[in-house]
Amino acid sequence: MNTYDDFGAGTTDRWSLQLKFDLSNNTVYDDALGGAGSPGTAFLAIVRDAWAEISVDIDLDANTMVARYNGAVVISTSWTRGTAGAQQAIEAVDLYSSSTGPVFYDDLALTRVPAPGALGVLALGGLMAGRRRRA
Repeated sequence: MNTYDDFGAGTTDRWSLQLKFDLSNNTVYDDALGGAGSPGTAFLAIVRDAWAEISVDIDLDANTMVARYNGAVVISTSWTRGTAGAQQAIEAVDLYSSSTGPVFYDDLALTRVPAPGALGVLALGGLMAGRRRRA
């Protein structure tokens, strides 16, 4: 979610991504904008009786995201999607399930990755720290 207000009864909440697992049709798709899938979403088959990775690469500076299910792209779009009131921020991860069966999540992580230019500086810094001066 790019905007979350726990005390506002959900009136200002904004979802950037909402993966829907449609058990009747055996599909996974993005439904953040409601209806039968957001524009540009892929409808992928649900993996059953096995772990399937869900990953979302978000670039807040570029306002982009790519969501994958079991290695396949579900949707690639802007993080804010041009929605009024949306923010280039991550304010909440909502693991809501309305299913009647169990849902299992394992190894949930939010990881900040430095920008490519910063990686070069970090790598160079690491190399320089490892050099010894000869006297």
